[in-house]
Amino acid sequence: MLYGSFVDLSQWLWFGFWSAVIFGSLVWYGTLVFYVGWHGAKEIVQLARRMKDEPQSLKEQAS
Repeated sequence: MLYGSFVDLSQWLWFGFWSAVIFGSLVWYGTLVFYVGWHGAKEIVQLARRMKDEPQSLKEQAS
């Protein structure tokens, strides 16, 4: 009986460890995807604004 409960405990510890590792990896990956996506979107918006304003600044320099 004692051996059986030890196996059950070790299996639960093993299962808990790998569950935590997998869950932590998913959280970390999701955080990175969100972070990179958010900052990438902000940079694309800034780039689009600069490109939209650039022809006007070139016309002013030519005059």
